[in-house]
Formats: sequence, C-alpha cells, structure tokens
Amino acid sequence: MFVKVEHSIDLPQEDYVLVYPSVSVGGVGQLAVDILLNNIPGVTKIGYFYDRFFSPAAGPDPFDRQPQTICTSNEVFLSKSRKLVIVQQRSPFIRGCIPHFRKQLVKWIKDCRFRKIIILGSCSSHIQNDGELNMSTNRMMYLSSDDNQSLETSIQQHLQWIKFKHSRQPFAFSDSGEELFIPGGGITKTLFHDCCSSSVSVIALLVFSNDGNGTPDAMTIADGFHSLLPLISNVQPFKSDSWNIPDSWSKSSSTTALQQMY
Repeated sequence: MFVKVEHSIDLPQEDYVLVYPSVSVGGVGQLAVDILLNNIPGVTKIGYFYDRFFSPAAGPDPFDRQPQTICTSNEVFLSKSRKLVIVQQRSPFIRGCIPHFRKQLVKWIKDCRFRKIIILGSCSSHIQNDGELNMSTNRMMYLSSDDNQSLETSIQQHLQWIKFKHSRQPFAFSDSGEELFIPGGGITKTLFHDCCSSSVSVIALLVFSNDGNGTPDAMTIADGFHSLLPLISNVQPFKSDSWNIPDSWSKSSSTTALQQMY
C-alpha cells in the first residue's frame, strides 16, 4: 500500500508517532493536517498510498506559491525533528473499500511499529447537549485507548479536555469503542476500535463541526495537537504566535485551475 518516493529517505522504524486525518464533517482533520504540514519545520514527503481504496485525485503542490510538483490523493510526510509521520488524504474513499483500507492501514502501522497513532477528526454538532453547547473556552474532546491511562490523566489535568462519550442511545454515554456514536466522523470510530482491538496505542482528537468552512475548527484541532505533542514526545514546540496558513487555502473558491500543474 505504501510506495516510497524516489530518492526519499526510508520510512523510519519505531519511536515515531503517526498522524492520520479522518475524512469527516467540515474537512476538519484534513485542514488541520494542512496547517501542521505548513508549519512544522523540515517536513518532507517520503511516499504515498497507492491502492484501489481512494478516488483518484491530482493537483498542484498546496504549500508552494509557484508549484513545480503535483499532489495526489493520499501522501505521507516525515518530520525527523519531531519524530512524526503524517498522512494527508485529499480524496474520499471508493464505496465499499473502507473496511479493506482500515485492515491494511492497521497492518502497516504494526509493521512500521509506530509508537502511537493520533487521529484528527470532527463530529456533527447536531448531537451536542446543553453542556457541550456552552464549551466556549475549551472545545477539544478526545478518545484514548486503555494503554494511555497516565497520558489521559495529564490531558485532563493540564489540558482540561473532555472525553468523548456519546452513544447511539439518547441521554446515554459509553466508554466502549463499539458503542460510540460519532456522526459525520468518517472512519474515526471504526479505526479507533480497530486499533484498540489490535493493541495499537491510539488517541483521537475531535471537535464539533458543521459542513461548510471548517478552517476555524481545523485551527482548534491543530492547537490541540500542538498542546498534546509535548505530553507524548520530548520535542520542542513549533508554533509561533499564529499559524501560517497554506497558500492553497486562498484558492479554495477559485474557478480556474493553476496552469503550473500541467
């Protein structure tokens, strides 16, 4: 499934954290990854996923004002200084292929022996209860596998995030990955459950969102990731006073294609 880019460095083994965006409501996870890729120093593309699971897609390099290369539907990036492997997915799944992709992704994660996977995603805001509607100062929510008990304590004490517990039953809450209800969350729930079942350490970061402009929610997720990173890795912060926005965001409403991609 993973194809190495020619002349790139090898995919690292062990002690790296994988960041994966769930294609979810508002495109929040994907937009958050765009922010991270545009702000983490020294990020390089090392490969891509090539398989039947994704709709074909190609476009100009989203991080270059004068793009000389193209991007594809699913690419893999590396930050050696932060020990991160970051996946960016830019196209939807082919219908019926999601279970097969999840199986292949978990196998790849285990083969690479990643220390942890962090899923970035969102959940449709229509399920918010009264207390969640008043989450004005801290909107971050999380899910965590059982092996992260000490980290979960740090998250609650230092970051004061809320654990996501919505279930399909009205007014009920669940800690079980199987019973969780994450409408609009893409594969967040099923991938989280697959990782837990396969003894893969996993954390999912979530915010409530809606269809439309998901950039404010993406910035919230990026802020949350930046706050979480020192708790899971001994690395220096990379954010300055504000996020540098990818140049491609200014072209999201354009009706013409960049000629450089041809």
